[in-house]
Amino acid sequence: LGQGSTVAAAAVPTTGATIGGTAYTFAGGAPAGVVSMGSAGNDRQITNVAAGQLSGTSTDAVNGSQLFATNQQVTANSTAITNINNGGGIKYFHANSTLADSNAVGTDSIAVGPVANAYGNSSIAQGLNAVAGVSGTPATANDIALGNAAKATGGNSIAQGTGATANSAGAIAIGQTARATGGKAVSIGVGNTASGDGAVAIGDPNSAIGTGAIAMGANNTSNGQGAVALGNSNTATGQGSVALGNASNAAAAGAVALGDTAVANNTNDVALGSHSITAAPHTGTTAQFGGTAAGVEAAASTNGVVSVGAVGTERQIQNVAAGVISATSTDAINGSQLNSVVTGVNNLGTTTASTLGGGAAYDPATGNVAGFSQPINSVSA
Repeated sequence: LGQGSTVAAAAVPTTGATIGGTAYTFAGGAPAGVVSMGSAGNDRQITNVAAGQLSGTSTDAVNGSQLFATNQQVTANSTAITNINNGGGIKYFHANSTLADSNAVGTDSIAVGPVANAYGNSSIAQGLNAVAGVSGTPATANDIALGNAAKATGGNSIAQGTGATANSAGAIAIGQTARATGGKAVSIGVGNTASGDGAVAIGDPNSAIGTGAIAMGANNTSNGQGAVALGNSNTATGQGSVALGNASNAAAAGAVALGDTAVANNTNDVALGSHSITAAPHTGTTAQFGGTAAGVEAAASTNGVVSVGAVGTERQIQNVAAGVISATSTDAINGSQLNSVVTGVNNLGTTTASTLGGGAAYDPATGNVAGFSQPINSVSA
């Protein structure tokens, strides 16, 4: 059509094409011929073309406004994809849910998953019902919640795992139902709780309640400030108390219980070894020698008790260095030192019997001088 128009080639049948990896089939049969509006180098525009019908079976010509509308949607798709078919997605990313959409409220926040909410600035919520950050006043920022119902709301906090909760500043909770509620507290493992500021609970499950308390292993509890419970089912109750082993109990401030079922009951007590138990300290008792007070009395007060056993399960203490012997010494005395005292007493008894004469003899078993028969003359004035 038109001056200089030529038909240079026969019609080429085009039944379909592949776009973005998907094959499409075009409507229309085999072309019956070719219509030319010009020639090579003398092309013409076709103007004033009415909008053609758009459908899977349409063979109408399409005008520029229709193609412009298509281009606008393609441009929008490069920045916003609002829906994914159930089970569908892009490579390495798929979704399958009919629940409410995710919600990224905070600036630079990311929310991925059904009903996931990222409220704080720069926060990340990923997983069903995951919550990162707090909206409103005061708001939090930089929280990360990963997992079903995970909640990180303390500001710079991290909650990872089903039902994990980190709701204090800088807190970290990792594991199913792990809870880190103290400032900068750390809870790692199923069911652990770190509620004291700076507390640490690691294992399954442990509870670190006191400020700076540590509970590691299984079923340990640290209630006191700075208390430490390590092992299985140990309890450190007092401030600065330590319980290590299995089912040991440091029940007072400064108490230390080391070993299986060791118990330190009183302030500053130390229970050393399996089944060791401390009792109340003994005070105020005066030592007697031969029925005479020796002037050696237990202290009126003590700073705790050290126990290396219990009634019926006593232990020896071996390899004790010789302590200082003096009127003011508080050193432990070993067996060799006591043996020297016994030897000295025996020598004195033997010497006494020898001096008395008259058949006198010293019995080291009883400490008595017996058999003396020498008559004693009376001395008159």
